[in-house]
Amino acid sequence: MSEHVQIRSSVRQSRQYDAARDLLKKLQQANPEADRLSLIRLYVAKVRPIIDNGDDPDAVEALIMAPLREWVGANIREPRQPPQQRAERAAAKAAYIAEISARDNKRVEEIVTRRLLEYEMMDGRVIGDLTGAECRKLSERCGVFFHVISDQIPARAKVRNHYTELELQALARHHSLIV
Repeated sequence: MSEHVQIRSSVRQSRQYDAARDLLKKLQQANPEADRLSLIRLYVAKVRPIIDNGDDPDAVEALIMAPLREWVGANIREPRQPPQQRAERAAAKAAYIAEISARDNKRVEEIVTRRLLEYEMMDGRVIGDLTGAECRKLSERCGVFFHVISDQIPARAKVRNHYTELELQALARHHSLIV
């Protein structure tokens, strides 16, 4: 059995040193009466000169970091949350998602509301601020869209008080004003 394991790096030249498990196994065979703490001390004493030398980062990875990651992964687990705490977190998450969704819906509604209701006519007036009577006059020049609006709202009422943006867009689609 070889006393060293060769680890190759594509960047650095080959270096030879004992792998962590092999080294621990040799230390345990050489010291069968040693307890865990003694084995750890022997391991550190054997590895320290390699690490203190500092010119071999592969050795530090193979002899310290890799075994430490393996040990932590095998022995330390995240504590499982109790069912009540999991339910509380799930409820908080659902409330947060609902809040974000409501904010997004409101933002979309605000953006959509600016489209037709805020559309500025040639004379500078906005469609949402037109009254039923003004829509009737515009229907003579601009077509059936304004005629339908004037038929459905009172003469002094404003368009924005009787139509939402979506209703106004549906009406415009129906009369092929928008696609």
